Amino acid sequence: MPTHQNELEKLSENYLTALQGHVEEGPEVSHEKALELGGAAVALGLEPEDLTVIHDHAMKSLTSPDGAAMTTVELELRAATFFTTTLIPIESTPPVLPEAQLDEAEIPTVAQGDRYGHA
Repeated sequence: MPTHQNELEKLSENYLTALQGHVEEGPEVSHEKALELGGAAVALGLEPEDLTVIHDHAMKSLTSPDGAAMTTVELELRAATFFTTTLIPIESTPPVLPEAQLDEAEIPTVAQGDRYGHA
């Protein structure tokens, strides 16, 4: 049975592979993969900050495409585009609100009258 840690490691590995493909082949090939990875991050309960850590880790392992005359700035711009696309599912998911901390008995009730307390 996969653990949360195993799933995070798998996501991180898949992110690096997809990011490398994005840098080498461009967004036409990797747009859907970026959205898929963002969806996987949502399923794991990750926040944008968590994905930033994964992205930063991947950037340290990223290599320039073989034979490509790509500057560091171009590589970083392509990587930023991938990262931004990966965030779309996370940013589109409403935050999970914590359960109410009040006990029903603690909620004041309106004494006789209508719901606005008018007698």
